[in-house]
Amino acid sequence: MAAGTARCPGLAVRLTMQQESAYITCPYCWETIEILVDPSEPAQQYVEDCSVCCHPIELSVSVAPGGDIAVEAHSDDD
Repeated sequence: MAAGTARCPGLAVRLTMQQESAYITCPYCWETIEILVDPSEPAQQYVEDCSVCCHPIELSVSVAPGGDIAVEAHSDDD
């Protein structure tokens, strides 16, 4: 049986990862917004749209061995 599926035909079980909240300041509108970070990956880079002004924010996330999360937010112009 494949990982993430149940024994009942047609019933799929979604495996969820624990996510942590982090707060950043949007480099476009300067509002503080909440993002969700996957602490299982020690280094991540991705783009997420601001929930206020919808501009794309380039995020760099690092997770220390002790679990401390650091997030840097940049605009396309940086």
